[in-house]
Amino acid sequence: MNRLIRGVALYSGGLDSILAIKLILDQGIHVEALIFQTPFFGGDNTDHIPFLTDCANLKLHRIDITSRFLNILASPRYGYGKQLNPCIDCKILMLREAKSFMENIGADFVFTGEVLGQRPMSQRRDTLRLLERESGLEGILLRPLSAKLLPPTRMEETGLIDRQQLLDLSGRSRKRQIEMAKALGWQDYPTPAGGCLLTDASFAKRLSPILKKGIKDPDIIGWLRVGRHFILPGDIRLIVGRNHLENALILNRAKKEEMLIKTTEVPGPVAIILGDSSKEMIRLAASIMCSYSDFEAGKEVEVAFGRGGEFSEQMLISPLSRKDVEAYKV
Repeated sequence: MNRLIRGVALYSGGLDSILAIKLILDQGIHVEALIFQTPFFGGDNTDHIPFLTDCANLKLHRIDITSRFLNILASPRYGYGKQLNPCIDCKILMLREAKSFMENIGADFVFTGEVLGQRPMSQRRDTLRLLERESGLEGILLRPLSAKLLPPTRMEETGLIDRQQLLDLSGRSRKRQIEMAKALGWQDYPTPAGGCLLTDASFAKRLSPILKKGIKDPDIIGWLRVGRHFILPGDIRLIVGRNHLENALILNRAKKEEMLIKTTEVPGPVAIILGDSSKEMIRLAASIMCSYSDFEAGKEVEVAFGRGGEFSEQMLISPLSRKDVEAYKV
């Protein structure tokens, strides 16, 4: 009986990586797909691979690399992209993790959905070679979507993989990928590439001062995805929900020791204070929060506050003007 050939895929949640997995599965190869998770990427939208979930030769594994990723985020060896995205260092980390996983399960190679020339920082020809070298995967790192434009890997040379069934995609256009998805009868397929919050300018603006302070707490960083953010005296962070969903997220994610604030008589957001919550700080935080409520000009607003979801105390607050609020806003 022929030996089972196994490949390890880096799965981002986007169309490119799904197509790469489809190409390898079509050659009768067993695939173990790795979903790498941090506060910035690898969220719930990657829990399954659309159109392929019933395939017996496909298994998914979610791996949290937050602590290791945060260690490189503050000062990446190969620098950032346009925002705070350390794409090359990030890909090296994921490939090293994939190599370790490959060795642990006795798989034969690692592959990705990378396309030559698609991304200016991490998918140039010289960068692709750098990733192979730095990850220790020289000769066994396959890019199925661009394989015919790259030197053959060891798997192609030995016949484990049929190079003729691989592709020659290049450049930033994803027209051919979309055409392939339609030809396969796929509808409502995911966006062509997985998203990363670190490429978002507004998110990077929130994250930058935290990195400069050397903060590597995943809980604090995780909050950056929610609400409006304000820095109060003493570097205390205030987060104010922007809608019903974010209000619910704040209520659900708050720890027992963290201070929550809400309006009681007029519609308004929910807020959380991360750090010192003296009465003076609560009053300032509430005055900022209330500026986003449906308050009546010239009148005070009643708020309730407390820890552990218990809004056991109340006070009257005069909302700050939006101009004054801007002095605290991140």
